Amino acid sequence: MAQMVIADITFDKAPSSPESFYAVVSKTSFFAITPLQYPTHGSKDTQGKNVYRLACGVPPSEGEAPSKAGVEYCQHLVDTFGPYALNSDKSSNPDGATVTDVVWSTRFRTRYSAAETFFTYFGNDGKEAGAGGPRGARVCLIGDAAHIHPPSGGQGMNLGLRDGISLGPVIASAITAGSSPESDEKVRAHMARRRERALKVIGITKAMSHTVGMSPVLQSKFWWSPVPIHTVRDWVLWLLSKSSFVKETLAYKFAGLEDRLT
Repeated sequence: MAQMVIADITFDKAPSSPESFYAVVSKTSFFAITPLQYPTHGSKDTQGKNVYRLACGVPPSEGEAPSKAGVEYCQHLVDTFGPYALNSDKSSNPDGATVTDVVWSTRFRTRYSAAETFFTYFGNDGKEAGAGGPRGARVCLIGDAAHIHPPSGGQGMNLGLRDGISLGPVIASAITAGSSPESDEKVRAHMARRRERALKVIGITKAMSHTVGMSPVLQSKFWWSPVPIHTVRDWVLWLLSKSSFVKETLAYKFAGLEDRLT
């Protein structure tokens, strides 16, 4: 999945679905929509209409997605990749809803990357300091400055938060101990562990993206299968969704709870 569009939209009338969350996984894309909610009432735009968050993968065959999707483009995504209940074609779906406004939208190009190191020095790599030269200021990279990947399961946000939370005590200890090779090594070791964790999360999101996106290259590897590979994928995902253990394990991993903040 090379790109996706996320948008907050309104409809001309309350759609028959979704009431909470609705997702469609197709051969080359995925589509998800859910109402934005306050504790008891749906979020509303300036005209008092309920706002829905749309997220849709845009396959290469659709060309480059606009950086700011408009009403027409969002309607196209809903009709092409969304659930039948939301299709705006009145001839085939009399109860369909039509997109009336885009409150906010963005395009997200899927990328997977991590900085070569999460700890360095500003202006000096520290080697000269061991020989009596000036040591540069210590720099720690966290969050989006250190790693980037698709927003699958909110893992990027959780990873960034845990980067910051875990770094606090390490910085406090380093400041208390003062600048020294020993103190720097403790910070370096901590940031190396955070990088290992980031690479693990990137691996998970990459696997999720490839599973959902099903690129033509991936599909071509299963030419021998009598059943289309995306059909196999759909059945496997359906079966896994019935397992409480699988759902609890995924929630545990996505939340970053297995990360002990070391």
